[in-house]
Parts: sequence; C-alpha cells; structure tokens
Amino acid sequence: MLFGITQNNRERFFWSLVNPEKLCFRTWQDDDTSVVYDAFSGNTHLIDSLGLALLQLLAAAPLSTEMLALKLADLYSEDDKAVLDEYIAATLLQLQDAGLLNQTSL
Repeated sequence: MLFGITQNNRERFFWSLVNPEKLCFRTWQDDDTSVVYDAFSGNTHLIDSLGLALLQLLAAAPLSTEMLALKLADLYSEDDKAVLDEYIAATLLQLQDAGLLNQTSL
C-alpha cells in the first residue's frame, strides 16, 4: 500500500489537468517529442508522445490510470502492453511533478 492507496480502490483516483485553458501544445511531424507551454506558470515542458496523448485525453475529462491504459492500449503492440501500465504510471507522476496534473479522489 502506498499512501493509503490499495489495488482495490486505485480506480477511485482520477487525474486531471491543473490549468487546461492555459496549456499550449506544439508538435512536429518528424519527432516523437512535443512541447507544452503552461501560460499560468510560464514554464515550457518537453514531453514524449505518451505524455502528449495522456494530456490530450485528460483535456477532455478526468480519468483514472486504468481508464487511460484502456484508451491507449490499442496504440501499442502486444510486447509494449506488458509494460504499458508502468510506463503510464511513471509518465503521470512526471507530469504531476511538472505541475501539469492533479490527482483527486471521488
């Protein structure tokens, strides 16, 4: 158990964007990275394609880690799906550390 979160109640926690109306995205077709400018903080963040996909999904609605994994599963190969949950969880924590995401409980 980590900070009172058990496997059984993890889906009760949702991720959401901190300031969705203040984020500007820039992507390039020939690169797997993007930048996100946060007009609220003035910070610019370099993110990978998974980070961008997570931010775009969360711009539509708050979602749990499990819901995000389900929505993204079709974009990855069977080999990648084995580590997808861990990769999503790590990326969400990085985006939270950058001040772009909040985690809330229902």
